[in-house]
Amino acid sequence: LPELVRPISDAPPAERIIAPSLGHDDQRNDAGAGTHDSEATRRGMAIHRALDLMTRVPPLTPEQARQRIRQEAAIADDKELDQWVDEASRTIANSEFSAVFKPAANCRIMNELPLIYRDGGRSVSGIIDRLIINGDSVLLIDYKTHQVDDLAQLNAMAARFDDQMRFYRKGVERIWPGTQIKSGLLFTHSARLVWLNQNG
Repeated sequence: LPELVRPISDAPPAERIIAPSLGHDDQRNDAGAGTHDSEATRRGMAIHRALDLMTRVPPLTPEQARQRIRQEAAIADDKELDQWVDEASRTIANSEFSAVFKPAANCRIMNELPLIYRDGGRSVSGIIDRLIINGDSVLLIDYKTHQVDDLAQLNAMAARFDDQMRFYRKGVERIWPGTQIKSGLLFTHSARLVWLNQNG
């Protein structure tokens, strides 16, 4: 039939998908740009997984987390894996992060929370590393495993993720409207928690 070979002139444009966890508009961030097998990527994934496993209810011990990650990721270098799990353990035990890892007993806590919503003509999808709800207050935390110690460099790096966290805040506001959301980036290597601009 002629209709089957006629060009389609009014097809809708391809939908834009924003994946905040990977960077802006489908562009991966520095740690993941075409380097899925790189040490930085493997290190980041292992530390994220360890933080998740060791802060669940009930939590896994560091040794249990180490064994689980070794099986899941087939990591052959035990020394490397030990360093990554130890970094996660130090992060959880750090008293400066007690609001993140030792919140009040009546708080609702979620790890690795999938987030999918529409923003205008775009779909936004991502995963929130840790979300803590205490009444009408929400603490939104994203882990970063960049090996940076300089404070000025950390603050500059944190600013690059402001869009990511803004998309996360918008999604959380849709699920829990009227809540006061405080968002921050927890840098595990330097043991620093950088709070972001809450506007927008």
